[in-house]
Amino acid sequence: MPGEKNINTWIQLSGKFNFHENIKEVFDKTGFVYAPFHRETNFPIIFFEPELIFENEDFDENLIEEISSKPPLYPEYNFETPFEIKKADYLDQAKSYINSFDGNFQKAVLSRVQIENRLEGFNVGGFFMDLQKSYPNAYCHLINIPGTGTWAGATPETLLRINKNT
Repeated sequence: MPGEKNINTWIQLSGKFNFHENIKEVFDKTGFVYAPFHRETNFPIIFFEPELIFENEDFDENLIEEISSKPPLYPEYNFETPFEIKKADYLDQAKSYINSFDGNFQKAVLSRVQIENRLEGFNVGGFFMDLQKSYPNAYCHLINIPGTGTWAGATPETLLRINKNT
């Protein structure tokens, strides 16, 4: 979560993600929700349930080697590749958001999809560590969703936290 200093590694060995129509279906579960701002059939709500959880560097190197050597498991779902939003379009959207505020909104979230080809010698772990250093107070995440790619992000605030008791 934003502001936390621990790095948690969650691994789901099965390769099967749970797809949901409604976010309320996962309220009583422990896991990670990956969902678009506007849910559509070609971009479902994905719920990731970890089978292994490590905190900081508290993991077995042999286990990581074993997991890494296994062939990838892909869910039985075909994702469409998201479209990239060009910087000029993003800035136009931002101007539109700013002009729309005029007392009508308390908050708006604008995001941008930027598709990058992996550079030769790219190290995803190093990238994640750099992301954390660049945004020390943010919730940083890195997730690989078979069939759709590897996604990274940093958000400066907790968007939603659900406890069974509250």
